[in-house]
Order: sequence, then C-alpha cells, then structure tokens
Amino acid sequence: MPRQAESLLHIKNLGPIQDAAIQFGDLTVLVGPQATGKSLILQMLKLCVDGEQIVFTLDKNGFAVGSAALILEQFLGEGMGAAWTDKTAVDWEGRRFHPESLLPKKRREASFFQERVNYIPAQRSLALADGWPQLFHQFQVPPPYVLRQYSQGLNNLLHERSSANAGVLFPRVGRLEASIRDYIDRAIFRKGQLYVSQEGVRRQLKLDYGSAKPSFSSWTAGQREFIPLLLELYWLMPVGGPSNRAADTDWVVLEEPEMGLHPQGILAVMLLVLDLLRRGYRVAMSTHSPLVLDILWALGRLSEWRRQHGQRVKEKDVLALFGGLRVSKSTHAIAQAALTKDYRVYYLGAGDEPYVCARDISRLDPGDDDESMSGWGGLTGVSSHVSSVIGRVAAQLEAEDDA
Repeated sequence: MPRQAESLLHIKNLGPIQDAAIQFGDLTVLVGPQATGKSLILQMLKLCVDGEQIVFTLDKNGFAVGSAALILEQFLGEGMGAAWTDKTAVDWEGRRFHPESLLPKKRREASFFQERVNYIPAQRSLALADGWPQLFHQFQVPPPYVLRQYSQGLNNLLHERSSANAGVLFPRVGRLEASIRDYIDRAIFRKGQLYVSQEGVRRQLKLDYGSAKPSFSSWTAGQREFIPLLLELYWLMPVGGPSNRAADTDWVVLEEPEMGLHPQGILAVMLLVLDLLRRGYRVAMSTHSPLVLDILWALGRLSEWRRQHGQRVKEKDVLALFGGLRVSKSTHAIAQAALTKDYRVYYLGAGDEPYVCARDISRLDPGDDDESMSGWGGLTGVSSHVSSVIGRVAAQLEAEDDA
C-alpha cells in the first residue's frame, strides 16, 4: 500500500533545486544528470530525521555547531553551506524544518539519540583510502557529514569483528543467507575471501585468492565500491529475518550503489535492496544505471499484475529477474515481500535553467508523451539517440546505393 502524506519531503530553492516534492515509498529512486540535487535531497532527508543526533556527533568530535550556518557547512561539506539561503524552504512530514532548531539547547547523553537513517554515501570508497576505514576527524579535506559518520561506523564495526577474532568476513556463515552469498560471490568475489590482515599494529582489509592476496589498492573498481557497502549491510541484515532488523533504524539511503559494477554486480545490489525491504526498512537511492530502473519497472508491473490476477503471478517470476539465483526459503520470502511494496521514481531536471524541479516518473511508461517518463529520466535517451543516428545513416546509404 502507498505510504501516507507524512512521507513527503518538499524542498524549494536549495542549491540547484528550485522545487522538489518527493513522496517516499518503500523504495524511492532519484534519477537525473550530474549536479541536479539528488544527494542534497537525500542529505536533507537525513538532516530532517536525525538532525539532533548529527549536531551531537559533530559537537562531540570538536566541530563548531554554534550557528545554523556552521551546522549546514559541517553537514553538507566545505563550501556547501551557502546552498541554504533566505529563500530556502524545507518541509518534512507537513512541518517546516528550520536549521536553527538544531542548535544545542542543553547537554544530553549519547543514549538519548537514535539514528533512524543509515546513510551509505557515493564516496564510500574514500572511507577505505588506505585499506582501513578512517575515523570521523581524520579526513584531510572536509567531506560531507554522511561520509565521516559512515567511515566511523565501518571502523567501529571492523574493530569489533577483528577483536572478536572473526576471521574471514566474506563468505561467512551467519552473514547473509547461503543462496544470496553464492550469488554475490559469483558477481563480485569469484571465490575470493575477504579478511582482516594484521601486520604489527596495522590492520588492512585484503582479499585472498590463494597465492594472491591483493590489498585495497589492487582490488577491482567494483570491489572497492561494493565491499564497504556490503560491510555496512552486514550490520543491517543479520541472519534471522525481519525481526532482527537494526534497532531504531527505519531508513537506508544508498547513493549510486551501481558504481564500478558489471550488470551482474548491480543485480546483486538490487537483490540486497529487496532483502532490506523484506526486513521492513524503507530505502531511498540515487542512480545513473538504466538496469536499476529496469528492475523497478519489472517489479512495478509484476506487483500490479499480482494485485489484478492474484497467485497467477508467482514469487518465482520475481526471482527470475535475477538469473542464476538459487531458490530458497529466504529468497522466496524476499520475492513475496517485493510483490507488496510501493516503488517510486523521481526525475530531477526540467526547471528554470540552471535550476531543477522534481517530476514523478514512477510509472516508467515507455510510451508516454512526456520524454522524462518515456526516457526514464534520460537514462535510456542516449542509447536511443545513438541507435537513431545509425539508423538514419544506414537508410541514407541504402537510398544512395539504390540511386
């Protein structure tokens, strides 16, 4: 069933965003060209929901939070605080959001704060710049808060695992169901094992292929992007099903999870996203991948037909989207849940140049007169244009030959 009105985030005049009203579903995907505000929207979701916890964390780590302008600069990253002007308006859950409301009013203990939005940023590979996650305050050039917090969380997680003599991190019994582990292994690791290497006082993440044990700098681009994402999902997705979801966390944000990945790797990511939905999380993503929208388009059609035709549309039809995925009790449950979810897609573009507005293209109808809908927010338009150019030249050559 569709979510209620309190899931609406409405932003006006923030950075490149002129007007964007995003009604979040169970899975919400933002598309659009570079620098159109997709990350800003996702970061504002985080700030509106977790604002007090964010300011507490910044203050605890010695960052200035004495004014709304300082909070925005520390949160959005160096040079980005000016995106918020006196014309900016942000409404969340029907209420106007004011950065001034986040100014510390009294000292509270860490246990008071709950992180409801788990944010996996696009720059996640920077968290492992030296093969091990950096601490919150270690970044040389001030990045957005979401990268600092994400890196610190990975650092905490890996220290816990290595201190407990956890051994191999992937593949690991007790983390992900066996059929899902096998699917990820074929797409990403190809029989490699991920483990923590301890050399003196130095810890590093390494892959083990028997005679070869490549460190982070020698991993493939896809492995550098996927592995830090996977480690965060480990915490969110313990074996045991929906009842074991992370305490207090309602949302998972994934920025451009397809980076560096072969299409089979992108399918592995989307399988993990569907498992997040099964566990009760709400997921918000940004993407530049047509394959991500292929999956959403297919899920939308299958869900609609399931409502119309009942059990004639089966869970196996969802699993067939992920070629080679072994059917199990867990994957059947993922597919069953996927047929009940609300999927939303928004295109960022088509505002007054150089500003952008958001347009709901959730139907992803390739026959729609609206080009942003039929072209899936521009993700299919380039390949269509290339094909039309080749078709025109071929027709011209054929006509000249006939003449």
